[in-house]
Amino acid sequence: QESRGLGDVYKRQFINSPKKCFYLLENQPWERALCFFWKKKFKHKIVGVCHTPLRFWDLRYKNIKNENNKYCRPDLVVLNGKPSFQLFKKEFSMQKKIKLEPLRYTLPKKIKNNNKLKKTIIIVGDYLHNINLTIVESLEKISNNFNFNYLYLPHPFNHKTIISKKLNLKTILNKEKLSKYNAYCFIIPHMSSSALDFYLLSKKIIIFLDNSMPNLSPLYPNKIMHSAHDPKTLQNVLETKLRSNNTKNVYSDFFYISKNKKEWKLFLKN
Repeated sequence: QESRGLGDVYKRQFINSPKKCFYLLENQPWERALCFFWKKKFKHKIVGVCHTPLRFWDLRYKNIKNENNKYCRPDLVVLNGKPSFQLFKKEFSMQKKIKLEPLRYTLPKKIKNNNKLKKTIIIVGDYLHNINLTIVESLEKISNNFNFNYLYLPHPFNHKTIISKKLNLKTILNKEKLSKYNAYCFIIPHMSSSALDFYLLSKKIIIFLDNSMPNLSPLYPNKIMHSAHDPKTLQNVLETKLRSNNTKNVYSDFFYISKNKKEWKLFLKN
């Protein structure tokens, strides 16, 4: 029903004759309607762009129903790194997959630490608020065993406040302000794509899991160094010597690299 309703919208919008159509590929129902009505009206290519690295357990990108209807799928799928390409290459066999540089991600700028200050644990919030509360509650139960400051960085679309007198929890709304703190580690919910941002910055990361669902971290399965799912496992991790990624070529582990998006420019010219 969603696709049918959106079909009427697409019919009204496709008035002119554009050369190509690009959309962010997430395998949502409206995308099938977009592809169907585009191909019905135009002969030009429609391109689905995977704008983030594919996650191992993100089943939206799996061809579970063996659905290869070429009229409901894009002509091309753009993938931005080798791990994503390897995950997706067997899916939707009738589609051509191409490798291009990421548009969302650039080489990260380092966030400096103020090492003169007391060590701080950064809680990176998720859109789903329950797991944010679970992380804070877990830290409250073990905080007497450690001597840290605590800082909460909320999700851009979830600014619900979290008050914790026991942690003396402070909130910042912009990660650029992290340079004012001595960030010891970042505790990040497993479904948050921000884990990749901080991994690329070579920060110490603890992925906080929810045992009621698969591990949706973009770092799974090969790049997760530390994880926890309750107060006990979180304490065990914090008592160890946390490791960070120190690989010089970490960006190329996830993404295709070229100077000034050369491959994208060549693709757009054709």
